[in-house]
Amino acid sequence: MQGMNGRAGGEGVVMEADVVDVVLGELPAGIRVAARKHAQGWGLRIEGAGIASGETQQPVVIELYTAGDAGHQRLAAAYQAVERRGAGFTATAAVHGPAGATFHVRDVWEVRDGILTVDRSVTVQRAEGAARDTPAAPDVGFLSALLLQFPGATAWTDAQAFAPGMLYGHGTHVRDVAIGGTAHYREGVRQVRIREDRLPAPLFGLRFADGSSAALLHEAPEGDTTAADSLDVESTEAQIDERFRFASLGGAEEEGRVTLGVWFPGTEGETTYRGDIFPGGQLRQWRRRYHPVRDGVTQQYRVSLRFREREAFAALATESWRWAWTTLAPQVAVQDIGAAREALVSMLADRVRYVPDDAAPNGPMAGIPLALNILTGEPPTAARLRAVMGFCGRNTDSAYYLLREAARQDGAVAERFRRLGTDILETFVRLRMAPPEAEGFRLDDGTLTASQFREMKHGTIHLRALAEGCKAMLRAWRLEREAGRDHAHWLRWCVDFGDWLLTQQDAGGAFPRAWEAGTGAIGEESLRSTHNAVAFFVLLSECTRERRYLEAAQRAGDFSWESGHKDGEFVGGTLDNPDVVDKEAGTLSLEAYLALYEATREQKWLDRARAAGDFAETWIYCWNVPIPADGGPARLHWKPGATTVGLELIATGHTLVDQYMAWDVASYAKLWKYTRNAR
Repeated sequence: MQGMNGRAGGEGVVMEADVVDVVLGELPAGIRVAARKHAQGWGLRIEGAGIASGETQQPVVIELYTAGDAGHQRLAAAYQAVERRGAGFTATAAVHGPAGATFHVRDVWEVRDGILTVDRSVTVQRAEGAARDTPAAPDVGFLSALLLQFPGATAWTDAQAFAPGMLYGHGTHVRDVAIGGTAHYREGVRQVRIREDRLPAPLFGLRFADGSSAALLHEAPEGDTTAADSLDVESTEAQIDERFRFASLGGAEEEGRVTLGVWFPGTEGETTYRGDIFPGGQLRQWRRRYHPVRDGVTQQYRVSLRFREREAFAALATESWRWAWTTLAPQVAVQDIGAAREALVSMLADRVRYVPDDAAPNGPMAGIPLALNILTGEPPTAARLRAVMGFCGRNTDSAYYLLREAARQDGAVAERFRRLGTDILETFVRLRMAPPEAEGFRLDDGTLTASQFREMKHGTIHLRALAEGCKAMLRAWRLEREAGRDHAHWLRWCVDFGDWLLTQQDAGGAFPRAWEAGTGAIGEESLRSTHNAVAFFVLLSECTRERRYLEAAQRAGDFSWESGHKDGEFVGGTLDNPDVVDKEAGTLSLEAYLALYEATREQKWLDRARAAGDFAETWIYCWNVPIPADGGPARLHWKPGATTVGLELIATGHTLVDQYMAWDVASYAKLWKYTRNAR
């Protein structure tokens, strides 16, 4: 502390007007945090990190909402007093609102283990004579916010944003209409607030042009909400409820400065999601959530800030994510994996269907429908009565698992599983693969078909689906051959596709994303799906002992790395949300680079596998988002008591979740085996 007139503050002493700075402490890279006195009161100064340096003169923000009012009042205030407490300081403010309401704010700042933390409490107090058990006015709500300003970045596009599973970089590889998308930015949207219960970790970071970075973590999230909130898919009405215990995280571009902050409760905007996948689930509107302005209402939340002076974007994502994981300490829910495996394979076996004899004159056609109603066991629509390979269809993968489980069983069960798996593979091996004529067929009439998701052209077939389908066929061929059953035509089918696919690789090692079924004409020219060919080619090289396939895989791996992976951009995994940053691009690239490392033992492939694994892990939920207690189990897809830890977001542009990465446990085990890095 420094004083112009000489009085130094001590434990429990309020700093007077002549005090210039109350220095909190130093963070990594010489970053210093201080409470600084100015004409209106006390602000917060962060300096020593280049472009991330800046002073926030009004760290306290109260946002007010009145139903039916077109405007939303924002009250910003400086601290009125700062008090030294041990290694930190306490800052307080009283913000006066409507109808005699005062918001008493108390922030406790400290540095712990190189991390800046603030514990905030906000209490509503009504003036004497006011009706203290009622809102200040009908349907009046409020939220509080902590915003830090970084004046060195003058526009949102000056910074790269990281919100796990939602934003990676400048927003150029998310759909235009997604949260953080470029279309909304062009239309004037200058802020991003994301509800923390959308995020695998309640974390938001910014990397600035000079390489400095700042990341904010809601350190002890509760996430409680109501059924009215969770079931409000259209988001047309603001809601005011004291039970809301979720925050929003994000940032904004305001008056030539970029801010990073937290809002509590979690009003979200200017873009929100309805709950659908693409297209149509993205709404350019606010999802407003507030607490009532009622005497005694209290907010409490704790946020931490991590600063670095020079950090690549990929490192910001990896290291801040692991900081969040360590802080939140998710607990493993132990499961009986053997019992789960047996139940899942049995379920697959029960779902196998055969094309009617009169529609399959060339012999039995067997497959598993693309989608089934979990309650009735029937396809939700006739269009879902398709058996396709790869991606969401996974018919040849399912057949491989049926064969593998047959090897563990005996008697009638083993015979049934082997027959069903073999029938599926014998069906798919009839498809012509040079050029490929389909990804699968309909189970009602045997008509050849593809995944045909929304936005896809009829008859478009994709590199990922084809490569995954053939990769599973190769695994099944090898499994059966080791057991003394040689299905040479299964291998020939994969060779046919592999030889044709070689003709599609360009001089730089890349492949098109998709082709027209049966003709080989390019259907989608994007090259960002190239990584999907790598693991197939490596396995085909192992099975045939033909080095040309491995060489093609290496060229494809080098292209994928240089075209974005080296910068932490993993794009082109999902088929129905094309060429956006997505989790599956990361996991598929992890598998691809590991396959190349195991085939060549070149260190670069292991380094690249680790980068892909680091990216993919940021999609995993590492906190338990509570289910609305008043929702009623019958109304909720996710039931009370079921943990969300271990779920993952799928792709940017929506917040649907799955447990796809259960597929990738072996890949992460290999990463540990080869690197001995337990992180």
